[in-house]
Amino acid sequence: MNRFILILKKILNVNIPIILIIGMLTFILRINILYFIKFIISTIFITIGVSLYLTGYDMSYTIISDKISHSLLKKKNIIFIITICLLLSFILSVIEPELIKVSPSLLLLVILSLSISIFFCVSIYRIITKTNFKYYLIFSYLIVFILIIFTNFRSLAFSFDRASLATGLVSSPFLITMGMSFSKRTKRPKKDHTSFGILGLCSIGPLLIFIILGIFSKTYNYHIELSNYNIIKYTFISILLILLYYLVFIRFNFKKYKKDIFHIIKGLLLVLIGIISFIMGSSYGYIEFAEILGYSLINYSYFLTIIVAALFGFLITKIEPSFNFLMNYVNQVTNGGIKEDFLEFFLSLGVSLALILCIFISKSNIDVLVFLIPCFFLAVFLAFFVPNRFLAIAFDSLGAVIGIISTSFFIPFITGIGNINTFGMLALIGIIPVIFLEIAGFIYEKEELVNDYSNLDDRIIDYD
Repeated sequence: MNRFILILKKILNVNIPIILIIGMLTFILRINILYFIKFIISTIFITIGVSLYLTGYDMSYTIISDKISHSLLKKKNIIFIITICLLLSFILSVIEPELIKVSPSLLLLVILSLSISIFFCVSIYRIITKTNFKYYLIFSYLIVFILIIFTNFRSLAFSFDRASLATGLVSSPFLITMGMSFSKRTKRPKKDHTSFGILGLCSIGPLLIFIILGIFSKTYNYHIELSNYNIIKYTFISILLILLYYLVFIRFNFKKYKKDIFHIIKGLLLVLIGIISFIMGSSYGYIEFAEILGYSLINYSYFLTIIVAALFGFLITKIEPSFNFLMNYVNQVTNGGIKEDFLEFFLSLGVSLALILCIFISKSNIDVLVFLIPCFFLAVFLAFFVPNRFLAIAFDSLGAVIGIISTSFFIPFITGIGNINTFGMLALIGIIPVIFLEIAGFIYEKEELVNDYSNLDDRIIDYD
């Protein structure tokens, strides 16, 4: 309960300023008050939902992943470990709602799920063998950039967008927590956290698949509208599967693990209720109000639109469930070694700038690829110089800042402003914070080095 209250307070501290800004804009722009009321109701659902989601995660996912990773490592057979991880991640990915949305056929769904599973296994192999994340990332994106040369450029913006949404709210925490559990059981230097980077690598799989589809097919707009009922249904099945994984690995020994099972079920129920709450909230009032607000703002003042976009980019990101999960995850793994406030500032600043850039693109009719591809090149180029742990966290954040709240508010907001095709905008909103966090890595490591030197003992030691 204490954890829930702490998270609730944090989300409220962000939502209250958003509601005040929205309230003033509703009055200034003379927007129908009913839209504002619906927005407030949505915000209440989202606030409670995110708080329940993160509280439930803490109560369940960690215990489950610890048991699975411990059982697998006891086998001391890396082929067996990778095989089981492939199977677990594939079964979970194939019923992930976000992946189903971009898979009009069962074959494509299977291929996309398999691509995520393969890169997840690569991540687990990297953790176990203690190899460098940087090499895997650069090599993978090198393949991406080579394939871009041959693909249909009309499909590229869509490919980057869909890849950033491929890992969802149920599968992502499970995959990350599994990696964290494996990492805890490998002896590494204190500052080298090998579990970071799993989401960064897993998102490359779907990106490669969509780019390859763009080479061989003229059709690129793969998207299925799922009703809230179907999203909740698939989410429930996914959560049920995670519980089943745990029961299999404890060999259905209910008596011995009775206390843990009760705790896990309670936590998973909170996760489910939380997801239902913020899905209902975001679909109820966010989408419609965001589009009306964008349209009203741009017709009132371009300058005011830029200011409001910057504020929304900075604030709304902080209530994104996947963003909060990433911050919580970094805090757990580093034991507070990397400050949440530091990461939040640079990521939010990146989203803020990205949203301003999206507005500029929408009003100037410039192709989003003019900015999108160079940004990805820059992010990968900086990987050669960025400290390993910040590089991995940065590419994990690519999917974390783009989630259900971002898609429900930012995209309708941009659509209201420019009334254009928004493919590529989500990917742009995702990649610019990655670059900002890479830059933050340089700053953080430099400050840490200065602090380490300042704490050295200055006493003179005489040697005989």
